Amino acid sequence: MDLKRAAIEGPDQPLHADDLAHLERVVREVGAPVRFGAPASEPDLAPLEAELGRPLPQDVKTLYRWHQGAEQLMPSNDFLSPAKATEERATIRTEIGELWEEFPLLRNLLPLLQDGSYFYMVRFDKPDSSQIYRWSYWSMEPRPVYASLLHLVRFIEQAYLSRAFHRGYDGWYADDGLVRRVEDSFQPALVVRRAAQARVKCAIAKDSKAPSMERQLAVRELYYEPTAVPTLIELLGDPDAEVVRCAAFGLGAIHAREALPKLLELLGRAPRVAADALAGVLTPEDSMAVGPLLSILAHADQSPRLAALHALAAIRSPEAVPAVIEVLRGSDAGLYWYAIRVLANTRDPRAVEPLRNLLERRSSLGLDAIPRGGSRGSAPTPEHLRLMIEPALEYILAAPPQ
Repeated sequence: MDLKRAAIEGPDQPLHADDLAHLERVVREVGAPVRFGAPASEPDLAPLEAELGRPLPQDVKTLYRWHQGAEQLMPSNDFLSPAKATEERATIRTEIGELWEEFPLLRNLLPLLQDGSYFYMVRFDKPDSSQIYRWSYWSMEPRPVYASLLHLVRFIEQAYLSRAFHRGYDGWYADDGLVRRVEDSFQPALVVRRAAQARVKCAIAKDSKAPSMERQLAVRELYYEPTAVPTLIELLGDPDAEVVRCAAFGLGAIHAREALPKLLELLGRAPRVAADALAGVLTPEDSMAVGPLLSILAHADQSPRLAALHALAAIRSPEAVPAVIEVLRGSDAGLYWYAIRVLANTRDPRAVEPLRNLLERRSSLGLDAIPRGGSRGSAPTPEHLRLMIEPALEYILAAPPQ
C-alpha cells in the first residue's frame, strides 16, 4: 500500500467562526508571533473568485472572514491573503508553463499557506469540501495532508498546545517528531496501516545477509515510526556503521527516551552519530550525559564537537557553561552558533560577558564578509554572528533571577 496516497483521515465537518476564534486564543496565549490581517469583506474576495471562475467553498470564505492572511500562522508558514493567494497561483501557473495542463488537480487548488517554495493548498472545486494538499515546485504532484480546513485548524491548535510548535531563544520552530505525533492523533487507521508496513521494514533492517544499502533504506523508512523503536535500539549494536547511523537518527527523530542508555554507550564508539541522536532524546533532567558530552568537546575533529554542542543544548545544564564559553574563545568559528545555542538555552548569566566580548571582536576574527556554502560547521559572517549573539543576549538577560 502506498501510504503517501492513502486517504487522509480527520474532521471533515464545516469550519465555523468559533473554531477559528479558539485557535486565535491559543495562539495568543502561547505568545506565538502571529500577525493577523483584517477580516475579509465580500469585495475582498471578488477578485479571487473571478480568478478561479467559481465561488469559493464556504469553509474558505469562513477562513477569510476571520482574517485575510496571517504572518507566521505556523512557524515559517504564512497564511496568504486573497490577493496574495491569487498572485501566487498565477505565478505557479506561469512558472510551470505547459506542465500546468498535466496536473488537473493542481488547477483546482488554491495556495493557502506558504513557506518559500512549499505550499499548503485548499481544493476549491467542490462547494462542500476543503481538503488540504501539500505542493512544491520540487514535487509536482499534490499530496493530500488534511481532510478539511477544520482538520488543519485543529492540527495547528494542537501543535501549539503540545509544543510541537515551540519557541526557541531566537524564534519559533516546528519539532518534526512531535508534529508527526499530532498528525497521527487524527488518523488512527493510517497509524495501524503504517505499523503493519513497519514490521516488514524492521525484518529487512535486521537481516544481516541483506545488502547494506537495502537495510539502510529500510531503516530510513522507519523514521518517526514509534513501533520501530525496539528494532532501532537493537540496530545500534549492528556491525554495519551506516545501519547504526541510520538507526540512531531515527531514534533521535522519534525522541525515543528508552534509547538513552544505548545511545550513551554508543558515544564511545561513534561520538558524532550518538551525540546527534541524543540531541533529540535528552531533556534538562539528563545531567548524567553532561560529562560524556563535554569530553567530546576535546575531540580532534570538528564534527563530533558540533554534535556534542547540539546535544548539550537540550540539557541546559549550568555544568556545561564554562567549557562552552571556552569554545567561544577558541578559533573554530564553525562551532560558534552551536555554542551560542547552548548558552542561550541554559540562560546562565556567566555567558553574558563572553557573548558581549565576541560581539565586540567579531570584525577582527578574520571571518568572510560574504557567506560561503552554509553547511553545518561553516564559519559565519560577522553579520551572521551579530544576528546569533544579540537574541541570545536578550534571552539570557530576560531570564528570571536564579
